[in-house]
Amino acid sequence: MPAVRADGVAGPKGKATGSGFVIAARQVVTNAHVVEGCKKIDVTDRGPARVKALDAKNDLALLEVDAVMAPVATLSQTRLRQGDPVTVVGFPLRGLLAAGPQVTAGNATALAGLANNTAVIQISAPVQPGNSGGPVLDSSGNVVGVVASKLNVLRAAAITGDIAQNVNFAVAPSTLRGFLEANDVGYSAVPSTRNLGTADVADIGKRFTVVVECGGY
Repeated sequence: MPAVRADGVAGPKGKATGSGFVIAARQVVTNAHVVEGCKKIDVTDRGPARVKALDAKNDLALLEVDAVMAPVATLSQTRLRQGDPVTVVGFPLRGLLAAGPQVTAGNATALAGLANNTAVIQISAPVQPGNSGGPVLDSSGNVVGVVASKLNVLRAAAITGDIAQNVNFAVAPSTLRGFLEANDVGYSAVPSTRNLGTADVADIGKRFTVVVECGGY
Protein backbone atom coordinates (compact mmCIF):
# COMPACT_ATOMS: atom_id res chain seq x y z
CA MET A 1 0.00 0.00 0.00
CA PRO A 2 1.51 3.36 -0.98
CA ALA A 3 2.41 6.20 1.37
CA VAL A 4 3.16 9.82 0.57
CA ARG A 5 5.42 12.12 2.54
CA ALA A 6 3.90 15.03 4.46
CA ASP A 7 6.15 17.24 2.37
CA GLY A 8 6.80 20.91 2.74
CA VAL A 9 4.83 23.44 0.75
CA ALA A 10 5.70 26.71 -0.91
CA GLY A 11 5.86 29.21 1.91
CA PRO A 12 6.81 32.89 2.18
CA LYS A 13 9.00 34.17 -0.67
CA GLY A 14 8.66 30.86 -2.51
CA LYS A 15 10.54 28.81 0.07
CA ALA A 16 9.49 25.23 0.73
CA THR A 17 8.78 24.73 4.41
CA GLY A 18 8.57 21.86 6.84
CA SER A 19 8.64 21.53 10.61
CA GLY A 20 11.25 20.55 13.18
CA PHE A 21 11.93 20.64 16.90
CA VAL A 22 14.79 21.77 19.11
CA ILE A 23 16.60 18.77 20.59
CA ALA A 24 19.71 20.51 21.98
CA ALA A 25 20.91 24.09 22.44
CA ARG A 26 22.03 24.48 18.81
CA GLN A 27 20.43 21.46 17.14
CA VAL A 28 17.10 20.76 15.46
CA VAL A 29 15.57 17.45 14.34
CA THR A 30 13.55 17.28 11.13
CA ASN A 31 12.97 14.84 8.25
CA ALA A 32 15.67 14.07 5.74
CA HIS A 33 13.23 14.72 2.91
CA VAL A 34 12.59 18.27 4.21
CA VAL A 35 16.22 19.34 3.70
CA GLU A 36 17.73 16.98 1.11
CA GLY A 37 19.06 18.95 -1.85
CA CYS A 38 18.41 22.37 -0.28
CA LYS A 39 20.86 25.08 -1.30
CA LYS A 40 20.04 27.12 1.80
CA ILE A 41 18.30 26.10 5.01
CA ASP A 42 16.86 28.45 7.61
CA VAL A 43 15.23 27.79 10.96
CA THR A 44 12.73 30.59 11.38
CA ASP A 45 13.76 33.14 14.03
CA ARG A 46 16.96 31.15 14.67
CA GLY A 47 18.88 31.87 11.47
CA PRO A 48 20.75 29.79 8.88
CA ALA A 49 21.15 26.07 9.53
CA ARG A 50 23.59 23.40 8.40
CA VAL A 51 22.93 19.68 8.00
CA LYS A 52 25.05 17.94 10.61
CA ALA A 53 23.70 14.44 10.00
CA LEU A 54 21.24 12.87 7.57
CA ASP A 55 19.70 9.39 7.54
CA ALA A 56 17.74 9.03 4.32
CA LYS A 57 16.64 5.46 5.10
CA ASN A 58 14.92 6.46 8.34
CA ASP A 59 14.02 9.95 7.05
CA LEU A 60 15.79 11.90 9.80
CA ALA A 61 18.08 14.92 9.69
CA LEU A 62 19.95 16.85 12.35
CA LEU A 63 20.42 20.58 11.74
CA GLU A 64 22.84 22.89 13.52
CA VAL A 65 22.40 26.63 14.00
CA ASP A 66 24.63 29.29 15.53
CA ALA A 67 21.99 30.65 17.89
CA VAL A 68 21.46 29.12 21.32
CA MET A 69 17.88 27.84 21.51
CA ALA A 70 15.64 27.11 24.47
CA PRO A 71 13.65 25.30 25.62
CA VAL A 72 14.56 21.90 24.18
CA ALA A 73 12.28 18.91 23.65
CA THR A 74 12.46 15.94 25.97
CA LEU A 75 12.09 12.38 24.75
CA SER A 76 9.93 9.90 26.62
CA GLN A 77 11.58 7.06 28.53
CA THR A 78 8.20 5.35 28.85
CA ARG A 79 7.22 2.72 26.29
CA LEU A 80 4.59 3.96 23.89
CA ARG A 81 1.52 1.73 23.85
CA GLN A 82 -0.95 1.13 21.07
CA GLY A 83 -3.93 3.38 21.75
CA ASP A 84 -2.00 6.02 23.70
CA PRO A 85 -3.10 9.60 22.96
CA VAL A 86 -0.69 11.66 20.85
CA THR A 87 -0.51 15.30 19.81
CA VAL A 88 1.16 16.66 16.68
CA VAL A 89 2.56 20.20 16.55
CA GLY A 90 3.82 21.73 13.33
CA PHE A 91 3.43 24.27 10.56
CA PRO A 92 1.28 22.72 7.80
CA LEU A 93 0.22 24.62 4.68
CA ARG A 94 2.29 27.61 5.71
CA GLY A 95 1.15 30.76 3.95
CA LEU A 96 -2.39 29.42 3.67
CA LEU A 97 -3.35 28.61 7.27
CA ALA A 98 -2.68 30.70 10.38
CA ALA A 99 0.97 31.71 10.69
CA GLY A 100 1.53 30.10 14.09
CA PRO A 101 1.92 26.42 14.95
CA GLN A 102 -1.01 24.09 14.29
CA VAL A 103 -2.09 21.33 16.68
CA THR A 104 -3.91 18.06 15.99
CA ALA A 105 -4.66 15.13 18.28
CA GLY A 106 -5.20 11.40 17.86
CA ASN A 107 -3.83 8.08 19.01
CA ALA A 108 -0.96 5.72 18.34
CA THR A 109 -2.98 3.34 16.21
CA ALA A 110 -0.17 0.85 15.52
CA LEU A 111 3.44 0.40 16.62
CA ALA A 112 4.56 -0.41 13.09
CA GLY A 113 3.96 1.03 9.65
CA LEU A 114 3.36 -0.36 6.18
CA ALA A 115 4.46 -3.97 5.80
CA ASN A 116 5.08 -4.15 9.57
CA ASN A 117 7.95 -1.67 9.38
CA THR A 118 8.91 -1.17 13.04
CA ALA A 119 11.07 1.86 12.24
CA VAL A 120 7.84 3.86 12.15
CA ILE A 121 4.58 4.09 14.06
CA GLN A 122 1.08 4.75 12.76
CA ILE A 123 -0.90 7.66 14.21
CA SER A 124 -4.43 8.96 13.68
CA ALA A 125 -3.62 12.63 14.37
CA PRO A 126 -4.24 14.43 11.05
CA VAL A 127 -1.18 15.80 9.22
CA GLN A 128 -0.86 18.00 6.14
CA PRO A 129 1.95 19.13 3.83
CA GLY A 130 4.39 21.08 5.99
CA ASN A 131 3.93 18.88 9.09
CA SER A 132 6.95 16.81 8.06
CA GLY A 133 9.65 16.81 10.74
CA GLY A 134 7.39 18.03 13.53
CA PRO A 135 7.18 16.27 16.89
CA VAL A 136 4.64 13.68 17.98
CA LEU A 137 4.04 14.18 21.71
CA ASP A 138 2.59 11.92 24.39
CA SER A 139 0.26 13.03 27.19
CA SER A 140 3.23 14.27 29.24
CA GLY A 141 4.47 16.50 26.41
CA ASN A 142 7.45 14.24 25.67
CA VAL A 143 8.47 13.34 22.11
CA VAL A 144 7.49 9.85 20.95
CA GLY A 145 7.93 10.29 17.21
CA VAL A 146 8.66 12.54 14.22
CA VAL A 147 5.94 13.14 11.61
CA ALA A 148 7.08 11.64 8.31
CA SER A 149 4.32 10.59 5.89
CA LYS A 150 0.67 9.77 5.31
CA LEU A 151 -1.12 7.08 3.38
CA ASN A 152 -1.66 8.00 -0.26
CA VAL A 153 -5.44 7.79 -0.05
CA LEU A 154 -6.06 8.19 -3.78
CA ARG A 155 -3.80 5.30 -4.73
CA ALA A 156 -5.10 3.26 -1.80
CA ALA A 157 -8.68 3.90 -2.92
CA ALA A 158 -7.83 2.60 -6.38
CA ILE A 159 -6.74 -0.66 -4.74
CA THR A 160 -9.34 -1.02 -1.98
CA GLY A 161 -12.31 0.89 -3.38
CA ASP A 162 -12.55 2.93 -0.14
CA ILE A 163 -11.15 6.19 1.21
CA ALA A 164 -8.85 5.58 4.17
CA GLN A 165 -9.02 8.12 6.99
CA ASN A 166 -6.29 9.44 9.29
CA VAL A 167 -3.63 6.86 8.38
CA ASN A 168 -0.39 8.71 9.05
CA PHE A 169 3.13 7.67 9.96
CA ALA A 170 5.89 8.94 12.22
CA VAL A 171 9.46 7.87 12.87
CA ALA A 172 9.35 5.53 15.89
CA PRO A 173 10.85 6.62 19.22
CA SER A 174 13.47 3.85 19.15
CA THR A 175 14.54 4.90 15.65
CA LEU A 176 14.85 8.52 16.75
CA ARG A 177 16.91 7.62 19.82
CA GLY A 178 19.24 5.47 17.74
CA PHE A 179 19.79 8.31 15.28
CA LEU A 180 20.56 10.81 18.04
CA GLU A 181 22.91 8.45 19.86
CA ALA A 182 24.74 7.56 16.66
CA ASN A 183 25.41 11.26 16.15
CA ASP A 184 26.45 12.00 19.75
CA VAL A 185 23.52 14.28 20.51
CA GLY A 186 23.12 14.86 24.24
CA TYR A 187 19.33 14.77 24.33
CA SER A 188 17.11 14.86 27.41
CA ALA A 189 14.79 11.95 28.25
CA VAL A 190 12.39 11.60 31.15
CA PRO A 191 9.62 9.19 32.24
CA SER A 192 6.13 10.11 31.07
CA THR A 193 4.25 10.33 34.36
CA ARG A 194 1.74 13.12 33.69
CA ASN A 195 -1.64 12.92 31.98
CA LEU A 196 -2.11 16.39 30.52
CA GLY A 197 -4.91 17.60 28.30
CA THR A 198 -4.27 18.32 24.64
CA ALA A 199 -4.13 22.09 25.17
CA ASP A 200 -1.45 21.73 27.85
CA VAL A 201 0.58 19.33 25.71
CA ALA A 202 0.28 21.79 22.82
CA ASP A 203 1.58 24.63 25.01
CA ILE A 204 4.67 22.56 25.76
CA GLY A 205 5.25 21.53 22.14
CA LYS A 206 4.79 24.97 20.66
CA ARG A 207 7.77 26.24 22.63
CA PHE A 208 10.30 24.02 20.85
CA THR A 209 8.66 23.39 17.46
CA VAL A 210 10.13 25.42 14.60
CA VAL A 211 9.71 26.13 10.90
CA VAL A 212 12.41 24.71 8.62
CA GLU A 213 12.75 26.58 5.32
CA CYS A 214 14.43 25.24 2.22
CA GLY A 215 15.62 28.03 -0.06
CA GLY A 216 15.80 26.23 -3.40
CA TYR A 217 17.25 22.99 -4.76
